[in-house]
Amino acid sequence: MSLTLAVVLALSTTWHSSGPTGGAVATVVAAPSDPKVVWAGNSAGVFRSTDGGATWANVSGPVVEVDKLVVHPNDPEKAWALTGSTPVTHVWRTSDGGATWIDSTGALPNLRPSALLIDPRDPNTLYVGSKCEPFFKVASGPAAVGNAAGVFKSTDGGATWTAVLGGVTTFQGCAEELSLDPFSPWRLFVAGPSPVVSKESYDNGRTWETPDGGRPTLAIAFDARFPFTHYGISGGFGSNVFVSQDGGFTWKDVGAKPPAQPTSLSMDPERSRIFLGTINGVFRSGNGGTVWAPTQVPPVGVSAVDFGGEPRSLFAATLLGLLRVDNRGLGDAQPIDLNDISANVVSIAAGAGVLYAGTRDIGVNNQTRGRTYRSADGGASWERLPNDDTRSKDFVAVDAAGTLYAAPYNGAIMRHDANGWTPIFNNGGAYDLAADPKNAGTVFAVTFSGVWRTRDGGSTWTRSLGNVGHIVIDPNDPRWVYLANEFDLWRSSDGGDTWTNLFPTYSPDNGSRALVVAPSNSAVLYRIASDSGRPRSKRSDDRGATWTLVPLPFEQYPSAIAVDPRSEYSVWAATFNGALYHSANGGYVWEKVATPFLTSSSAVALRFDASGHTLHVVWPQHGVWELSVD
Repeated sequence: MSLTLAVVLALSTTWHSSGPTGGAVATVVAAPSDPKVVWAGNSAGVFRSTDGGATWANVSGPVVEVDKLVVHPNDPEKAWALTGSTPVTHVWRTSDGGATWIDSTGALPNLRPSALLIDPRDPNTLYVGSKCEPFFKVASGPAAVGNAAGVFKSTDGGATWTAVLGGVTTFQGCAEELSLDPFSPWRLFVAGPSPVVSKESYDNGRTWETPDGGRPTLAIAFDARFPFTHYGISGGFGSNVFVSQDGGFTWKDVGAKPPAQPTSLSMDPERSRIFLGTINGVFRSGNGGTVWAPTQVPPVGVSAVDFGGEPRSLFAATLLGLLRVDNRGLGDAQPIDLNDISANVVSIAAGAGVLYAGTRDIGVNNQTRGRTYRSADGGASWERLPNDDTRSKDFVAVDAAGTLYAAPYNGAIMRHDANGWTPIFNNGGAYDLAADPKNAGTVFAVTFSGVWRTRDGGSTWTRSLGNVGHIVIDPNDPRWVYLANEFDLWRSSDGGDTWTNLFPTYSPDNGSRALVVAPSNSAVLYRIASDSGRPRSKRSDDRGATWTLVPLPFEQYPSAIAVDPRSEYSVWAATFNGALYHSANGGYVWEKVATPFLTSSSAVALRFDASGHTLHVVWPQHGVWELSVD
């Protein structure tokens, strides 16, 4: 049978996930007609509070990967959500508080969303903004963009959409930022890839012209007590704060730079105090934006701010989750637990009946941080590891005694015990990590100075190989160890004492992005080969000496791979477009597996439990999902 004759079949699946929970929140909006109703959205879906943020309900239904939310100005039960990124962008609408959702994507093309706006005077009118990327292309002629970049308008509540800016072959149609003046919603401002291609419209998007100066292209708010005083911000192109004293007809820079790049804007409806969300926290100003003071929100990336609740509080959607700042934004910042399965898990390991997951998060001052979780019931429940610290755990491994080892990328190797994490090795910074499943205390650490091995749990280390790559230990016979990188494939048959390069002659097809050994047959290996930089799935039946191409359907690029412990022919592969495939005959024929949600993000890890009955799949910002494969 030809290996290229792969077919796609439907495979019924049952998925479940219990976490880990807690991740970045993308958007938060208080209902204009009832401030006690607050909506929030992130990768896990849509969440809603009807008591000013005291309690929250998951009202996601089919909606995940929420980027933007808007709420009807007169009905707190009606909302719209803009989700995902190309090629899975959707617009959803609900009229019953999220009990049901209707897909209102209609004829919208695949977008790179930048904005979702609603006309507060005519709530049937909505706008969607889409950035240039990834539609930019260079052909034989001038630079061009696809027809998905620009501004799209609906006048029937999202049922249908029409392009009002874009769909052309120049950068003039890109909407890197899009704002609407809520006081005069017929005014729209768009930032293109540079200020010279920014646009503005004063007739609901029917016509566009080039502005004669800076414009508030990211967000606009007006003072409810003095409605002709408007404030606005621009983000990536200038990072300015603007003011208008004539109801938005003319704008000028306030003259003082914001304390950090702006991302969002809100205004205390009773105190005329401005609140600015930035990439480094939330700031407040009581003098029109010329002087700013920090709030109690940590210095972390903020994507949205809004006032809600009674008495009014400031809600901030941040990279650390959803925060509420009481006392009208002047009090302490209180974290809100949405119980959202949105943890950004980047590593997973199993041993001694326990599953471990490490996260990579962006913390205070945009510093990388992380959390470590464990599950003793196969993913049915998760708990934070006792005495965990805030270092990211990009690599995790468990040895035969159940001891957990971890490391942040380019950081020190650590070992965990009852007292917490102890650094045990730091020579060149971590690149990968693997623990011997048969021999307690044996761990291989790949650093930027080579491969190092310990036999005593990290007390002493010896250099095993001078190369860098991804390290894999045979789960049945740990004498066999493999190191794969973009140029070589090294193999050891004596536990790392000596090594042989299986690819001694250079070829652009030698590279490997990942490698796994079949637990039921150590002679069978699968790897994600990097053929001239193109990821492709291959199989070896002789411990890596020779390889056979087993391509995924339509030559899709694999991102992660796993082998069922019960059969060397049962192999699973995730792809870079978010799909999942299974082959029961060693990669000759692949079946497409339905995933638990619509995503364009590629799974970063696939792991089986020891029995082979459960496959654990990690998608970015979606925690860990379990699939029964019986």
